[in-house]
Amino acid sequence: MPRELPVAYREVDVLWVKEVLRRWQRGEKKKAIARELGMWPKTVRRYVVWAAAAGPMPPADAPADVIEAWLGAAEQ
Repeated sequence: MPRELPVAYREVDVLWVKEVLRRWQRGEKKKAIARELGMWPKTVRRYVVWAAAAGPMPPADAPADVIEAWLGAAEQ
């Protein structure tokens, strides 16, 4: 019987998402952002898609709960 492998899952803090989007807004390439932050390019692309679906991004100094609410709106 084959042994089941655990699924890799990494919970990402809102600060990481905020950093990805801040760099993306500055015009950095998604692959460069992924490389510098140690993320997969697909993950960076997913955050950018969420950001585009959520509408205008909150200001950079917005509290984490505002960013969480903004990202949550994109998921619905």
